[in-house]
Amino acid sequence: MAAPVLSSTPIIFSSWFCPFAQRVLIAANAKKPAAHFAVHELSFQELFTSKPQWLLDLNPEGLVPFMAWKSDSSTSSSSSSSWDTQAAIAAAGAAAAGPGAVVVRESLVCNEYLEDKFSDPPLLPSDPVGRAAARLLTHRVSNEFVTAFIRVLKDQRDTQSVQGAAAARLDDEITWLMSRMSSRGPLALSDQLSLVDCAVAPHLVRLYILRHYADYRYKGPAAARLRQYCRALKAHPAVAATLVHPEGLDYREELLKVYAHYGVSLVFNHRAPLW
Repeated sequence: MAAPVLSSTPIIFSSWFCPFAQRVLIAANAKKPAAHFAVHELSFQELFTSKPQWLLDLNPEGLVPFMAWKSDSSTSSSSSSSWDTQAAIAAAGAAAAGPGAVVVRESLVCNEYLEDKFSDPPLLPSDPVGRAAARLLTHRVSNEFVTAFIRVLKDQRDTQSVQGAAAARLDDEITWLMSRMSSRGPLALSDQLSLVDCAVAPHLVRLYILRHYADYRYKGPAAARLRQYCRALKAHPAVAATLVHPEGLDYREELLKVYAHYGVSLVFNHRAPLW
């Protein structure tokens, strides 16, 4: 596929099967109509077989998700600010696409950018303490829940005791997360979608994959809340819009095929392209 032409409209570089790219698509969908963006779908082959040079030029890691657009005055430091925005961008390795281009990488960073750029509808509480608490939940999801999810899939061929330990850890993480859910619900913080939901939804909607390949079923005390939460996530328009295959094929069945390749044939690690 030809290299995309950058403009002032941000492009979200994504792959339909990547849970981390799905995080960004959910947040971006939630920000419509205020957020204007395009989506560039990278194929399985482009990510894993023959990475095009334009992809590596934009993102040397060759991973999704990331966002890219032509820079404008909003990315430059204003005369009234003591912050050197361009220096910060360069130091973070966020901009590497050539003159006048900005690249934002990592799913949670992309979502924070979307929240900062487009205030309506908000995906974080309005008060500082609530925002901090939401970020702590998101941090726990990314560092503990996702790790436990991957471990269950990775350990499916290991000893029964190792498999049991992995499943127990995921049970504990789901129980902990459900115990922190808002009592007003049905979503994480209220009846409104939040960045916490964006972070956790892609892996929760993939629990059926663990059931299929690792015979995993949640055995904790929060099953009713988990079912309610998953139903609410899948029903939300911003999430539902991401549960589709780009060629109109059966999303769940095609996702199972992807995880058959990466979950059974290969060994997972955190820097594997799928993750």
